Amino acid sequence: MTDAMIRWLTDSEATDPGRTGGKGANLAVLARAGLPVPPGVVVVTAAYVQFVGEHRLDALIQSELADIGADPDAVDAASSRLR
Repeated sequence: MTDAMIRWLTDSEATDPGRTGGKGANLAVLARAGLPVPPGVVVVTAAYVQFVGEHRLDALIQSELADIGADPDAVDAASSRLR
């Protein structure tokens, strides 16, 4: 994986939720504001998309999610199978 696939929380690019997801972007905003956030990195969403594509996991993920609805137990079971 290249450096383009991760961003330090202190990088300005890390504050973009479209690039780093909501949690990563919010942590980056806090870190850049000088609040006490442990030093760290965030994996960009493009890395996830690349990983899923290279390992042909998209069809598996879609089939697991197709019929689970909002039942928490079904979501937990599908998540366990995907892990």
